[in-house]
Amino acid sequence: MNSKQLFLTTALITSLSSTAIADVSISGEAKVNSKSGDHTIEADITTTFKTGDTSVVAQISLDDTSSLSFLGFDVSEANAVEQLYIQTKIAGVDVKVGRWTLEKNELRRETSWAPERVRIGTSIGGINLAYLDYTGAGADRAIVSGAIAGTKFLHKWMFMDDVTTVTETQLSGSIGGIDIALHNKDWGPIGTSDNSITLKTSVQGIDLTYVDTNSDAGTQADGLLWKYPDYGNTAFTEANGGSVATHLFGNKIEYRDYTIDGVDNKKLILTHKIASSSTFEATLDDNAESLDLELAVKF
Repeated sequence: MNSKQLFLTTALITSLSSTAIADVSISGEAKVNSKSGDHTIEADITTTFKTGDTSVVAQISLDDTSSLSFLGFDVSEANAVEQLYIQTKIAGVDVKVGRWTLEKNELRRETSWAPERVRIGTSIGGINLAYLDYTGAGADRAIVSGAIAGTKFLHKWMFMDDVTTVTETQLSGSIGGIDIALHNKDWGPIGTSDNSITLKTSVQGIDLTYVDTNSDAGTQADGLLWKYPDYGNTAFTEANGGSVATHLFGNKIEYRDYTIDGVDNKKLILTHKIASSSTFEATLDDNAESLDLELAVKF
């Protein structure tokens, strides 16, 4: 941990210890899955301690697929701690220290593999400014985001050895009843880029979605077309296709037809809501010739 992170961590712990913890909340999700004769059970439990502007969040994953060390200490020999971080405000500035999962989209799969980091952020005139300081191999990041005339934007610079190596831009808005999301990653000196476009609309109760993604050097994702961990740790260069979804007799029925690196895929997904927090999902995968059954319960 460098001196900047040590200073911020000390300030956060001091802020937390100066006030008694007032609120504790526990939430999570458990899933039972059966696919091609394989049966799995997994669960995530998130505990949040909150007092004023300060929160401590810990997420435990019972599938034993991730590990975490926090502030230089190994906190889980069983590799079960998925997230562990502290966030608060110091002099009006948002500060977050620890390790947390990254967002998932058509160009990135959700993961908590990134090293521990410090995030400092503030807002000026509706524009959000943030800087992330990484330890270890992680590249520091500067982020500007906000909305202008109904269009949301995010631009990110990733630095390594004080040189900008990667830039990332996301734009989203709506034109004529069609939601449009654009995503670009430029890998700088490497000379490669990743791009995706997502179009969504609804007509007479039918939801339509189209996604087109391409990557010069290959990417992973967790979106409509490429679902991690279905494809393991492999990467793809081209994916495009869409889905049609509607509701019938209390069930959501969705059909997906798409191509990944020249391989056609077709899926029929039936989702039935059992209770306010429980769902049953059946997925018929034409390419894999499999039936995937999943029961999920949120609490």
